[in-house]
Amino acid sequence: MGVFDRFRRDASEEWPKQKQQSLTLDLRVVSLNGIPLGAPSTDLSLFGRPSNSKPFSQGQFRYDLLGIVIELEDECVSYFGLPFCRRNADEVGPCNASIIFPGGTEISVSAETLVETLLPHLPAETGRDTDEDETVYTFTLDGSSLEIEVSSDGLVCRLNTYHE
Repeated sequence: MGVFDRFRRDASEEWPKQKQQSLTLDLRVVSLNGIPLGAPSTDLSLFGRPSNSKPFSQGQFRYDLLGIVIELEDECVSYFGLPFCRRNADEVGPCNASIIFPGGTEISVSAETLVETLLPHLPAETGRDTDEDETVYTFTLDGSSLEIEVSSDGLVCRLNTYHE
């Protein structure tokens, strides 16, 4: 970031104020409220003005009210982070969201959702990493990755989607 970037107006400053809205992550097309991965960053105005200042410069849009984080790469949406329970490393959260699975099943996910509820609706996992605190399941969905972070007691803590 250059010296003058600090004083440049960020396009999001003109967006309407963030307001509460339902969230739907559609895994059939990997989109959040109709905004797919790869969409132009300006489409994020649908969610309103982000909580963090200068999100275009940072490449990250944090929505405290909604409990989500969205990241950019080359000015296009590249990542959705949905923390269902806020842990120390989370910038925002918690959120609640409906997830539409590849087969069309829709499930409402919150901090009380067990991973066993979601797994039957997903393709075979492409990876699993377990330590004493959590298990991270990884899936490939039409050129994108889905990670489900799960607590040691089986509760869904976070969903992350991004381009591979």
